[in-house]
Amino acid sequence: MGSVRLEIDYRYFFLNYEKAVILSDLQSGKIIEVNENALSLFGKTMEGFNNLKRTDILPLKTIKSLSNQLNASAKTATEEAFIIGTDGNKINIIVNSTLIGEGDNKYLIDTLTIKEKTEKEVYLYEHEKVEKLIKESEVKYRTLFETANDAIFVLNDSVIIEVNSRALEIFNGSKEDIIGKKPEDLSPEYQPDGKKSTDKGNEKKEKTLAEGSQFFEWKHKKIDGSLFDAEVSLNTLTLDNEVFILSIVRDITQRKRAEQALIQSRRSLSNLLKNLPGIAYRCKNDKDRTMEFISEGCFAFTSYHPDQLINNRDLSFANLILEEDRDVTWEKIQKSLNDKEPFKINYRIKTAGNKVKWVWEQGIGIYSEKTGDLLFIEGLINDITEQKLTEEALQQSEAKFRSLVEESLVGVYIIQDGKLPYVNPRVAEIFGYSLEEILGRDVESFIYQEDLKKVRENLSKRISGQVKTVHYFTRGIKKDKSLIEIEVMGSYT
Repeated sequence: MGSVRLEIDYRYFFLNYEKAVILSDLQSGKIIEVNENALSLFGKTMEGFNNLKRTDILPLKTIKSLSNQLNASAKTATEEAFIIGTDGNKINIIVNSTLIGEGDNKYLIDTLTIKEKTEKEVYLYEHEKVEKLIKESEVKYRTLFETANDAIFVLNDSVIIEVNSRALEIFNGSKEDIIGKKPEDLSPEYQPDGKKSTDKGNEKKEKTLAEGSQFFEWKHKKIDGSLFDAEVSLNTLTLDNEVFILSIVRDITQRKRAEQALIQSRRSLSNLLKNLPGIAYRCKNDKDRTMEFISEGCFAFTSYHPDQLINNRDLSFANLILEEDRDVTWEKIQKSLNDKEPFKINYRIKTAGNKVKWVWEQGIGIYSEKTGDLLFIEGLINDITEQKLTEEALQQSEAKFRSLVEESLVGVYIIQDGKLPYVNPRVAEIFGYSLEEILGRDVESFIYQEDLKKVRENLSKRISGQVKTVHYFTRGIKKDKSLIEIEVMGSYT
């Protein structure tokens, strides 16, 4: 019972002792157990101490000195040493070693105490630390300074005293070309707003010193005299109680060109839409045909201004479509959208002046690349009223012509490639056939054999263009094989 109690007290003391404690085998030096303070001191886990020896964590010189003291019949040994902490810094410690056990079962208990620094040691340590940070900071900021993608100038009394590599590249010069100059020396005489570069530059630097950071666009000049557009950022920089100005210059020539190209493109598109016959639009896929954009041609087309129709402010575009055409138009558009195909439709609208117009619309659905969902519809709408009127007039004219031909008292026919694709009822009546029997047959099958040469010659003259019209007499063969005298008057078209 007493040994158990002793073991419990020992383990409690070992694990909860306020200092780092390490238990190791005397013969092998293998570490058997460590307490939490030892884990914290060495920045390791319990697994991290597996298979480690004293020589892995303590200097060999320290271990030898401790062994010599214990071999001289001392119960405990003490030695100053140091270890390297997890932050890479040296930690001064005092190691107290005690030998325990008997016979072949002997162990060492090492107690490690962090040695308090003297004022001088603290000062030297902090001094070394500050020097290290300064050196690291200098390296870091010099690296940033030299590898920056923008030109950087350091100004003292408006004069450039330092530049980075990117500045030499952008301004196409050497340090000798730039250092000692003022930013105005690397600028044209006047800025785009008409102000002198010297006056405007001084104004910006005074504002920086008085108010803080300044950000603006500037026209700069390279060493070879060529100009470029730049964005400039000015900030104050204090070193050793002296105030400098840090100027960061970014070349925005490409961006300016892209902006100008975009402006020109938008201007061209705007002019194109203004002069476009008809309407260009973008609308939602709803029954109102809600317009998100509609071109200026809308007014000439419908007598409504675009803003009256956009987002259905005064009325929807669907309201312009004649009611009898509205549902059919909607259904045709939806079918094309479901098939993800463009659509072309004709329908009628009523203008603000109650005038009915025929329109032709061509559109297509615009879909999300990620989800495939329909975003909106884009398309063109053109006025085809005159075309429709022309078609209707032509249809009426054709109907009148067909009525005259069909009811004519003389035979009318058309010959194409030697056959009869059309004859009127009077031709069928003259030859004693029905229309179905005569259409498509060879014209020569109705001509008397002895007159074929004459008929062929007259046909050839018309086809070759030798004559525009012919007028001659020949003989034909009726269905009952009887001969008839016929008068032929024809032209070539």
